[in-house]
Amino acid sequence: MHGYHEWVDYYTDENQQDLLAFFDRFLIGKANGWDTSTPRVRLSIHNPGGSHLINRPENEWPLARTRHEPLYLADAGRLSRSAPSQDSTQSYQSDSLDDSLLFEIAFDKPTELVGHSKLRLWISVGEGQDDTDVFVQLRKATADGQELRIQLNPHEEIFEIFKSDVAAGRTPLSIGYWQGPYGKLRVSHRALDEAKSTPAQPVLSHLREDKVRPGVPVPVDIEIWPFAFQFAPGERLRLYISGHDFEPPALPGSPMRGSDINAGRSTIHFGPQFDSHLLLPFTEG
Repeated sequence: MHGYHEWVDYYTDENQQDLLAFFDRFLIGKANGWDTSTPRVRLSIHNPGGSHLINRPENEWPLARTRHEPLYLADAGRLSRSAPSQDSTQSYQSDSLDDSLLFEIAFDKPTELVGHSKLRLWISVGEGQDDTDVFVQLRKATADGQELRIQLNPHEEIFEIFKSDVAAGRTPLSIGYWQGPYGKLRVSHRALDEAKSTPAQPVLSHLREDKVRPGVPVPVDIEIWPFAFQFAPGERLRLYISGHDFEPPALPGSPMRGSDINAGRSTIHFGPQFDSHLLLPFTEG
């Protein structure tokens, strides 16, 4: 599982030789030790602000030692290990490219998150609405709140080729940065395929539309792309919730996109009656 842009991973000399060894073994039957010397899984663990771990060997995916733990949405923009004792709400302008909600937690010890995760939200829409699109993203920040990004192409020669773009404040696609894993959901398509879904990986059925009534909270389970992050003590995990994409389309210079059905304010409900939480994959490194 690569830690940079896929084309960077494909064409390094080391990985080209790895691929050729795979073809030798399975296309022409060459006894080259692939079966006994190659780990079943090789992970890249992102550690923005520190050093990434590339190709850490593992026996399976998802990792058997994963411990999924909920972090509950709470007042003052907190992610809390315990459920809040009082019901509360926060809202955002769903058709704005600038508005979003932020919840975060600072870890008090070295922490590793690897695998599948989901966000359970109780959400309601405003008057005149019967649907909304929700976009969410996880990011890493320093202890003092500086958000960290992952450079998706580590090769300095790429920066030399595009140095005029970088000097002008443009980030070419060939360099690129990644802030963190994300998920999105149209609320009317919240129905799950119960047979295929797991606690950490909801699978949508997409068999019908379930419109909502203004002001009436409904639960939604949003899959977040699998990821691998490390945190030092004091570093923060941030959850953003909004009505627009957090990542621009894969075209240089393309603008951020909003939803074509969003309007008015959307409200997130949390507390004893509304178990809005982020389910995270904690592991030991």
